[in-house]
Amino acid sequence: LSGLYVESEQIKKLLDFAERAGGIPYIAVKIPHKEWRFIKVVKRIDEESKTYKVSKEDIEKAPGIGGVLADLGLMKTLKDYMTSY
Repeated sequence: LSGLYVESEQIKKLLDFAERAGGIPYIAVKIPHKEWRFIKVVKRIDEESKTYKVSKEDIEKAPGIGGVLADLGLMKTLKDYMTSY
């Protein structure tokens, strides 16, 4: 996988939906024989661009579902659990 291209219109719709819903926009990527990766969309796209590129490096560095749950505050580490009691 050398990267991923997504139509700009789809990214615009994702960003608009996330803003209206108060959520965080992610692109989920499934690479064969590996776990899902979740890329956070953090930048607005150029109005003239037809595609939004996610680089191979961004995909490789992206967290799995555990990282997303931790980012959202929905998953505690053992250390967090132990200090809360």
